[in-house]
Amino acid sequence: MMNNKVLVKVEFIEYNLVFEIFIPVNELLWKVIKLIEQSSADLLGIETPEKKHIIINKKTNEVYDLNLTVKETDIRNGTELIFY
Repeated sequence: MMNNKVLVKVEFIEYNLVFEIFIPVNELLWKVIKLIEQSSADLLGIETPEKKHIIINKKTNEVYDLNLTVKETDIRNGTELIFY
């Protein structure tokens, strides 16, 4: 495990897309959303979506506060997130 990043599985409902990505643990979740949006757009060859997304823990259904850092949440290696 890298100390400054965690590997999560992201399910992007809007595009029927699932992929794994390393995200920085010291970053605010709203910035992580932008990173994931850009990564998914790159994978699909489309423009970055303008929709405001939320992150939901697939196992617990928790909707995360976007003003927290990743390490302030229960997001760890292997966490499955739904991007809605």
